[in-house]
Amino acid sequence: MFPGLPDGSATTCEIGVAATGQALITPVGPGGDGRQAGGYTRSRNAELRVRIGLISDTHDRLPTLRAALDLFQARGITTLIHPGDIIAPFAARPLADYEGQVLVTYGNNDGERAGLKQVLPQIVDGPLFVELAGRRLLVHHFIEWCQPADLARAEIVITGHTHEYGCHEVDGRLQINPGECCGWVTGRATIAILDLATKTVEQIVLGSD
Repeated sequence: MFPGLPDGSATTCEIGVAATGQALITPVGPGGDGRQAGGYTRSRNAELRVRIGLISDTHDRLPTLRAALDLFQARGITTLIHPGDIIAPFAARPLADYEGQVLVTYGNNDGERAGLKQVLPQIVDGPLFVELAGRRLLVHHFIEWCQPADLARAEIVITGHTHEYGCHEVDGRLQINPGECCGWVTGRATIAILDLATKTVEQIVLGSD
């Protein structure tokens, strides 16, 4: 058990109002590849993906990573976003095996890039732009790496790197950091679930094996 909050405890950050989402089918962007920085990836079955799982800075710690993925699966989460610092390819395997869509960017500590790419072919350098349920998302490992022009294109910005949970509005834009899933730095392994319809964020503190 991590100190501070009981196992499975949650807090919420409520910002904004409900939005209407439509099922969006094809990727957009240069060459049709929405994973490139020039365009958004539009996800099919958006109505089934109103809630998405946010997980970052897993740093090779398999017990907390597996606990997070089990929780997401139990909650029926079909889309995950990981803004980086997986570290080794072996620690990417549980993400690759997840039964759903996993969107992921490299972090500054992801040195084994070729190995990670073999396990997670979809991993890219940020900024990654994604459109889900009618919302425009920007994913990058560190908020300070996001250029003003990139921020201006997004409604929601998802980053990691600091190992600290955060959820707040800046210039009318929701910025979320799910904190560290590994729990190495803060002593708390945290993840989050984002409801895209209401822009409500639930922070979840995991237990430790």
